[in-house]
Amino acid sequence: MSDSDSDDSLLGETNFTSRTSERVTSTKKLSLKSKFEALEAEASERLDKRIKVAKEMQQQQQQQQQQLLQQQHHQLQEGEEGEGTEGGGGTLTDTQLKDLEDTLETVGQRRDRLREEEEEEER
Repeated sequence: MSDSDSDDSLLGETNFTSRTSERVTSTKKLSLKSKFEALEAEASERLDKRIKVAKEMQQQQQQQQQQLLQQQHHQLQEGEEGEGTEGGGGTLTDTQLKDLEDTLETVGQRRDRLREEEEEEER
């Protein structure tokens, strides 16, 4: 075997090693990319579930607030009709009822704003 044959053989091995290294690097990149995409999809799915739960909770709270307002309004109407509430003096004036409604609305708006801020922080 001459020196030129040896050099050609060495050059061939170097090219083969270089190509193999490139393939391994490319495979690792694809593997990391697919893992990243899977994690990203999982995170998106979790976020969607959290948003859904938050919306359901918000709906429940709004329904509860609405029921409370209806009950209080009904109690006020009973008080005006002379049926009253136990112990007397438990009725609300129109101004008090309006103040209560405004307060509940303000609390609801604050809650909504805080939820939005929490959702943005999670993103």
